[in-house]
Amino acid sequence: MSQRPQRFVLVGRDGVRAELADFGATLVALHLPDRAGHLADVVLGFDDLASYGAVDNPWFGAAVGRVANRITDGRFTLDGSTYQLPCNDGRHHLHGGVRGLSRRAWRVSTQTPHAVGFMTASADGDEGYPGTIEVGVTYTLDGEALTLEYVATTDRPTPINLSNHTYWNLAGHAAGPVLDHELWVDAEAFTPTDATVRAR
Repeated sequence: MSQRPQRFVLVGRDGVRAELADFGATLVALHLPDRAGHLADVVLGFDDLASYGAVDNPWFGAAVGRVANRITDGRFTLDGSTYQLPCNDGRHHLHGGVRGLSRRAWRVSTQTPHAVGFMTASADGDEGYPGTIEVGVTYTLDGEALTLEYVATTDRPTPINLSNHTYWNLAGHAAGPVLDHELWVDAEAFTPTDATVRAR
């Protein structure tokens, strides 16, 4: 990493605060109130910004892509051409590869007290993908609601599947394990895994 990550703070209502870093367009912290109004940081991550640039960072809070999730055997076919990507998760390509979008500094495109936008580019052939892309993500804190909006443009067909990779503890990051959390996903489909996929 050529430069130290920069921190950006968004301020909402009643002490709600989001903290972001330009490296990986990362959500570093989100301070929210519980039922009694006590604030806690519900985002898991590192204590110092420099650690977000570490090779073994498990994508804490980062914008991941070009393709979030795995591409089997790091290979796909598009418009009759087959592309081989680096395999950084056993035999699979994961979250954009060895140096995906989460592993680089993004530039600030917009900034207000309640929103910050980050932009980055990925050249044709970067991590094996076709096409040059421009990618942006804007974090907006409106009262107690944090919204993420992604945009991407490309000069030729290429797979794009952007996401955020935040780890959460809704009781606060210092509250211990999340084993009593319950999650309901109202989805019509899901992506199955097999024995070659390591648990993360």
